[in-house]
Amino acid sequence: ALISEFVPGPDGGNIAIQLVFDSNSRLVGHFGLQKTRLQPAGVGIAGAAVSVHRIDLLQLILPMFTRLRWQGLAEVEFKIDSRTGQAWLIEVNARFSGSVAFAIACGVNLPFISCQAAMGIELPESTTPAYPEGVTYWNPIMYTRAIVAAFRRGDALTALPAQICNELRGDRVGNPYRLSDPAPLIGKALFQFREWFSKRSNA
Repeated sequence: ALISEFVPGPDGGNIAIQLVFDSNSRLVGHFGLQKTRLQPAGVGIAGAAVSVHRIDLLQLILPMFTRLRWQGLAEVEFKIDSRTGQAWLIEVNARFSGSVAFAIACGVNLPFISCQAAMGIELPESTTPAYPEGVTYWNPIMYTRAIVAAFRRGDALTALPAQICNELRGDRVGNPYRLSDPAPLIGKALFQFREWFSKRSNA
């Protein structure tokens, strides 16, 4: 059993920073996003998010990675306490985030940077954001499921249309799948079908 302190706050209080370190533990790529709609609410996958520049949080966590002499990938997630505004570190994942396509769409190709670093190519340190702030990410399937779940819960239904407009405004990027390259889409569909069938079989 793992017991941890509960950090209150809406979905919009979840912030993730994706990182790539080279063999000398230098930060050579990073991307920050704020999750605005999760499915399931509070703990799930991002149905919508927005790119953010959170240098304060980046500087907060870099000493930890330096001490650990970290190499390769990391995704760091924070939750903003709605009572105090304080950012709490809630997890570190040693892998690409599921929303890595968002970073790529914003011009930060973290997988390519990771390959370059692994090949020993000298890369400049990523000390300042190299991507636009305020770009919206939209996962149509997860977002639709999140909105349906919000209706079922009766979450401030009168305010929901305005929330949707706010979450999907401005420049928007979606999932990375293209019909001109169907293999990733087919693979994802087969994976989700297997996952659904496995849950049905175990029910």
